[in-house]
Amino acid sequence: MKGLLLKDILSLRRQSKILLLLLLFYFVFAISQNDTGFLQGIVALICVMLPISSLSYDEAVKWDRYGLSLPLSRKTVVFSKYLLGFLMDFFGSLAALLLSFLTISLTKTGDAAGLLLTSLVMFCVGLLFLAVIFPLIFQFGPEKGRLLLFAIVLLPIVAAFFLNKLGIRLSGFVWRPAYGYLAPAVVLALLFCSVLISTRIYEKKEF
Repeated sequence: MKGLLLKDILSLRRQSKILLLLLLFYFVFAISQNDTGFLQGIVALICVMLPISSLSYDEAVKWDRYGLSLPLSRKTVVFSKYLLGFLMDFFGSLAALLLSFLTISLTKTGDAAGLLLTSLVMFCVGLLFLAVIFPLIFQFGPEKGRLLLFAIVLLPIVAAFFLNKLGIRLSGFVWRPAYGYLAPAVVLALLFCSVLISTRIYEKKEF
């Protein structure tokens, strides 16, 4: 497991400079706009995209054929990708939280308790993203998986737009802080189901 994680981290190191530049850019943007929520959201999104890039690299060099010739179970290979995604999401959310605290200290605006809740929600959104995208990627490959994910995300937005044009308004959803604290349990359950689905898909694939 450690070897698989190290392989993926080393394959992603060329993107580290770009990631640091993006962090700096969005940090400056957050200060100028007094918008720490945007900073946390975009950083979490960038970090969960990294495991998808590692899957693209594996497909490009046909790593699976080599990896499965080693004493590794397919379940271990799948779980290592989820673990990589979890770690990237966690450290990305943590970095965004620290930058957000620095932002409110410089701008003298914002709420520390609100930042913690926002960070928790963004962390869960990142895990939810992984829970949806990984089975699609294992089934259809990285490129088709991305396209399907965009379609899944855009479909409710397009549907809501046309319903609004037709004068059909959906009932409003009232956000409560308690939902944010319940989110981790729900998302972890979905992530567990996603791991089982991805493992079953990967075990049936031939390389």
